[in-house]
Amino acid sequence: MRVAVLKGGRSLERQVSLRSGARVEDALQALGHEVIGLDAGEDLVRRLRELRPEVAFIAMHGADGEDGTVQSLLELLEIPYTGPRVAACQRAFDKLVELARQAAPLSRLAILHTRNEEKAEELRDALSDIHPPDTDIPIVEVTPVIGVHVGPKGLGLSLIRETESRRN
Repeated sequence: MRVAVLKGGRSLERQVSLRSGARVEDALQALGHEVIGLDAGEDLVRRLRELRPEVAFIAMHGADGEDGTVQSLLELLEIPYTGPRVAACQRAFDKLVELARQAAPLSRLAILHTRNEEKAEELRDALSDIHPPDTDIPIVEVTPVIGVHVGPKGLGLSLIRETESRRN
């Protein structure tokens, strides 16, 4: 099978993606597949059209590889791919927004992430309308000890509601 391994890209995780993509290429070649390693750049669409892979293996980390962007591109080009579909990427994000909305009014809100600051900032923007405008929504990167259990690109919320008895 002709497999394009998409790696690299523009995210802060570029180097990690290049390394993991190279390992995926080695494994697929060992299994007998025809492997095309593609560093995802401005010419990605042109190269995918020229090379015509049967399937794409997404080894990109960070926003473009994990938020549905590259998945949307592959769907437009009608190239099957590994990993979650576009809707699943967005649904996970939307679920966090909905949880915060259901918990409102909140006295405090913080966004927690494991090496996913871009998406954490996007989440803060999406939640700014349910939080008092004069209050900051902090973004906190969790420690590696927690990150090991959550996994890369984890995103979460700390929601605090004061009860009436606590306010008095």
